[in-house]
Amino acid sequence: MTWNGDRFAKDADGNYRFVYSGKDAQAGRNINTIALEIPLAYITRSPEKERIVSTWGESWVLKAANKIETSPGHPPWLEKPLAAVRGARQDEELQRYKLVDTDGQPFADAALSEREDSRQLGANNFWLAPTFIKRLAHLGWGFGPSISALGLPSSFDHDDSPVSVHRTYPSAIAAFPRARKTIFQELNMPDDSWNPKGLNIPLRRPFEIFVPNVCAIDMDTTGTWPFGRRLEDQVATRFLALFLDHGAELNGKKINVETLNDPALWESAPIVPKTPPNPIANDKEFLPEFPYLAEPW
Repeated sequence: MTWNGDRFAKDADGNYRFVYSGKDAQAGRNINTIALEIPLAYITRSPEKERIVSTWGESWVLKAANKIETSPGHPPWLEKPLAAVRGARQDEELQRYKLVDTDGQPFADAALSEREDSRQLGANNFWLAPTFIKRLAHLGWGFGPSISALGLPSSFDHDDSPVSVHRTYPSAIAAFPRARKTIFQELNMPDDSWNPKGLNIPLRRPFEIFVPNVCAIDMDTTGTWPFGRRLEDQVATRFLALFLDHGAELNGKKINVETLNDPALWESAPIVPKTPPNPIANDKEFLPEFPYLAEPW
């Protein structure tokens, strides 16, 4: 299949058609979650000083479960963390399992690593940095023109292309000039509520977020993305905000990670239906205390 278009189609009123209908695909469903609450003093002897907690998860399957495609083998210190801690003796139970998936920073795997088996490295993903540059440039050619068509400033240099372009890069050197601003720009927050203590905490930049592949939770903040991840964070939309120009303003307000979640933006944008990309409310509100998720209904 090839794409030969040179513009996005508009209806008789001059509006683009939003592919997303606004329907909440999870409405009315219970979501399964394992919720843990651990005191900071339990994992560090200096909770007043060591305020950033890096977390990630791993999925393992029995090696006998050969009906699914599995990732290639990794060195023992990657695949057998328990064995590495205990020395030469390998944990017998762990030997029966195969590491198939890791998840740290939202979208590091799905968007940047394309869920490739060879990239299931967890926190140890430093060698993927050049791949991420190429992948961000590829995504920029898809998202950038769409963002510009809506009248929004984009951080990605797409040569003012009137339509999305499918383009890949053989090297990070070739991709970097296009994605440079996207990679290094500071990501503005919508207000100061993320920093309740008013501390001198620098805004995060995309290159700091995805390498290493951990969810780095800054305990001096509210833990909202990209300073962690809260249950209510619409991380997919915030990831897309990487391709907005955070050095620009929109309606007298700086572009930020929540710009694309602002209903007022979609009301004024030349697009229908006029709905934010994500639902703006839960079926049931979160609980104010552990385990925070609403009771099943």
